[in-house]
Amino acid sequence: MQYLNLHIKKILGLAFFLSIGLFAIQAQAQTVIHGEVKDVQQVGIPGVSVALKTSATTAVVTISD
Repeated sequence: MQYLNLHIKKILGLAFFLSIGLFAIQAQAQTVIHGEVKDVQQVGIPGVSVALKTSATTAVVTISD
């Protein structure tokens, strides 16, 4: 019985940390980037990938319209 309680605690702990991770991912998904992507003739370029480096390991990537 004690062995079962230990597994239940581990599963609940893992579920707790996974739920926190999902909230962190959702918070990152709400980042907004404003601006214009233009060529050398100052003409807008649609469909360009734009990356905002937020730290050494993560970046927010979007595509211009």
